[in-house]
Formats: sequence, structure tokens, C-alpha cells
Amino acid sequence: MEVKVDGQRSVTNTPANPRQRQEERQRAGGRSVPGRRARGTGSKAPAPDRGQQPPRQDAAATPLILPTDVGLSLPRLAGVPTRYPIHTDVSEGAALALALLDAEVIDEDDFTRGDDPASFIARSVQRLWLPDGLEDFGLTYTFATVDEQLYFLITLDEGHYLDFAPVAEVCDNVNDQLGPSLLMHLYAHTPLTLAFTPEVCRELIAMNYWEGFDDADYLLEQARADLAYAQGVDEDSLSAEEVESYADSHYFTPRRVDSLIEKRYQQPGKFSLEACRDLCRHHGFANLGRVCELLGELELLGETFPERSESFYELSDGYKPFAVVVGLQREGVEQDLVDEIFREYEQQVWQGGEYEPLYALEIKATEPGSLNTLKTALGVGKRSLEVTQKLYDTLEVTRCLFP
Repeated sequence: MEVKVDGQRSVTNTPANPRQRQEERQRAGGRSVPGRRARGTGSKAPAPDRGQQPPRQDAAATPLILPTDVGLSLPRLAGVPTRYPIHTDVSEGAALALALLDAEVIDEDDFTRGDDPASFIARSVQRLWLPDGLEDFGLTYTFATVDEQLYFLITLDEGHYLDFAPVAEVCDNVNDQLGPSLLMHLYAHTPLTLAFTPEVCRELIAMNYWEGFDDADYLLEQARADLAYAQGVDEDSLSAEEVESYADSHYFTPRRVDSLIEKRYQQPGKFSLEACRDLCRHHGFANLGRVCELLGELELLGETFPERSESFYELSDGYKPFAVVVGLQREGVEQDLVDEIFREYEQQVWQGGEYEPLYALEIKATEPGSLNTLKTALGVGKRSLEVTQKLYDTLEVTRCLFP
């Protein structure tokens, strides 16, 4: 967990949509096809090239109200200069610090002689608004001046793994819709961590590769070329049915995803949260009952977050962030399909863009009401993180950072 309010962030010009990113890769000589691998060989798709990740190195502390270079600290922006504005006048940072002090967002006790405003703000926000003992989150709180507006952002830094399968196995002893229902509520009620569920996995494959732009035609062309090469025949001799069948066996097509993920996890949500809790209690699953209570609290907290600033998302040209991968698919499949597709998604983020913030709030240092809204957002964020940590601890499932 970090707080960033200073430094310089460089933004490169990258293609704005999946089709353009794909064309860029083609011009570079690569053929990135989602999850292509030989079926029946037992081999996994190549791991993402971690060398392509941007370096994590903090810029020197300066009196700027801007984010440090921390990997996925800010999304790529559309229609703004390729380098975020830089304000070298220390008075701007001092004015913000004084305004935050007056609004009791930060505390004067956190000031150290010789501090620049950014360091002072960061230290105080860290102490007052970030819970202790967090283990499962890589979030950054950022104050950023973008397009002459000051924003407070909550941004995801890196993915985490939460294996929901053991919970589902317990739930199946009660009702085969309890696990999918709990998973749906986990996705819907955790405002600072969005779950990469099987349903989301299927939607990503369908929309990003097969139903948007003309990517499907391109991927089928690649499938035709691969099949012709494998069989040693001319591409024109292959029928459309043969090519589609080959694609369904070797590529992440919607049909293949449908065949590997249990239907009940593709459109979950049969039971209300209250019904889930009552079922768990009735059958003696105290931990799962507690999970339902925590999800209910997170739902209420999500409703108390101040309305996010849509103006920032109109500038943003990034990806939807996900903090949780859930492995649930049919038995007997060689590998975890959801996890594999998430890693493909993660690699595309590194190659062609950045995550959108989970939350963005426009603030004005000259308006007390705006700073009171910021204080509310920080308080709700802190409590949401505390409850989410309790949720993870209560689930008692395997967690690990991606390598």
C-alpha cells in the first residue's frame, strides 16, 4: 500500500483499442492470439514476458502534486499531452497542504522540518487513512493534476490470486447454487477489489476478441493458417467448419470457454445475500455465514462512497482493473482456464495500456465542501480495506502474488 502525491509520470503513445494494439503487434512481427496452444500436449501457454513490465523506481521527491513512477499508478489518458503537466511552483503544493489541514484531512503532527508539501501530505495520508496489517492489496492513493484538474485516485498496482474452489466445494454440500451466488456477491459487493470470475472471463473473451471490431476475422485467419500448416495442405482447401472447429480446440473462443466453465458459474446469483447467510448458518458453516455478513457491510460501504468523477474516466483510456482471480472450471481440464486468460489479459495491460483507477474524485483546494467529500472518501476507503482484509482472512483460501 502506497501513497503518492509527487514526482513525474511519463506516458507513451500506445494504440487506443484492442484492434489497434493487435495491429501494432503484427507490425512488430508477433502474432498474439489469446491462449493459443496445442490441445492434448499437456503444455501450458507461455508465461507472460515479465521483462516488459515498466520499472518500479521512485522519482526524487519534488514539490509537485503528481504521482511517482510506480508501474500502474495512473492510466493512459486519451486526448491529453503525452507527459502529465508539471507544476514547479512550490506554492501550489503548500496551498493544497494548508487546505487539507484546514479540512482535517491531514494532521500537522505529521510535518517534519524541511518537508516539501508532497512528502508531508503523503506521510499524513499514509498514517491516517491506510489500515495497518494489510496483506492482500497493492493499492495506490494518488493526488494527480491532469488536464488542469486535481484528482484523488485509488488505483490497483498488481493482481492477486484468491482460489474460491475450496469454498465452492463446501457450498456444494448444501446447494449447488450457493457457491455461484456467493461468488456473484463477492464480485458485486467489494468496491476496492473486483473479481475476475468465470462470467467476467467469458465476457472478456467474447467482447475483446470475437465480437468487437474485426478481431474474430483476424483470429480465424490465423487458425486457418495454423491448421493448414499442421496438416500440410493449402489454406484454401479448408472449409469454414474445419477452421472453426480447430479454433474451438486451440484458441480461447467463447464456445471453448462455455465448454470448460460450468454453466452455473457463467450466470451466477440465484440466492440473495441474506438467503446465502441463512443457508450457511442452518448447515453450521459459521465461516461462510461470517463471509455473508462482511459482504453485506461492504455493500453498504460501497453505497456511501461519494459519487466518482466521470470526467476523469472520459479522459482515461485504460483497462478495467481486477485484483482477484477465481479458479473454477470443469474437472479434468489440463489447466485453470480462468487463470490462464487472466494472465493473457494482464500481459496485454503491460504491453498496450494501463489500468483505470478503481475510484476517481475531482477535488478543489479552494472549496471546503470538496475537501469534506475527499475526507469521506478516504474514510470509506479505509474501512472498506479493513473489512475486505477480514473477508479474505475468513475465507481461509489460498492466496499468492503473481510472480
